[in-house]
Amino acid sequence: RRWPVAKVHLHHASVQGVNAAPELVKAISYFSERQPVDVMIIGRGGGSLEDLWPFNEEAVARALFDCKVPIISAVGHEVDFSISDFVADARAATPTQAAILAAPDVNEIRLFADGLSTRLHDAISGCLSTHKEFIQQLVQSHALMAVKQKVSNHHDRIKNLSERLQYRRKMHFMQHKERLNELHHRLELKNPNKPLEQGFVRVEQDGKWVKKAKGFNKKEAFEMVWGDEAIQIKQ
Repeated sequence: RRWPVAKVHLHHASVQGVNAAPELVKAISYFSERQPVDVMIIGRGGGSLEDLWPFNEEAVARALFDCKVPIISAVGHEVDFSISDFVADARAATPTQAAILAAPDVNEIRLFADGLSTRLHDAISGCLSTHKEFIQQLVQSHALMAVKQKVSNHHDRIKNLSERLQYRRKMHFMQHKERLNELHHRLELKNPNKPLEQGFVRVEQDGKWVKKAKGFNKKEAFEMVWGDEAIQIKQ
């Protein structure tokens, strides 16, 4: 929802038990060396000190330190701390907060783009007003009036420059508007709920979208989701 154009890559790793530390090291190395990404999140839900111990292992800490990708550590809940939290580039109180830190908010980006467009409009308008006033002062000056016959063609040139400035400003705004519309269209194409608004139905089990028939468990309850309502169906 925050940034629909983002791609999320997952790698299996146990988060507790004797196999957890080696698997965490393997997953960190995979994204650092073989699958470059912009940012990595390492984390799990809350648990006892023993459950969270793999994130205190030296091998995991060294893998985090050597990782070439920025890492957000989100181990446990807000009251939990691990060595991974101090070695990582940033710490999140929960895995949910880690996702918020990792992804920008598309609505904030839109507001920022609108603000830039307004500032650009004001800057160009101010510049045009300043030049217009300067030109008007030149036209009304005594020296210019004295040689009006010799410089009468300047008026047409000034008018032409003003029209060109107006045209360039118009084209500049049109280009920015087209760019913003293109970004908006790309975001809409990535909206997973768009098909639901067109009458399609999404099937979910255990809160997950069932995209293929082989992923559907006929023995478990499922939910049919429309654009305006969702119905729970029990088997």
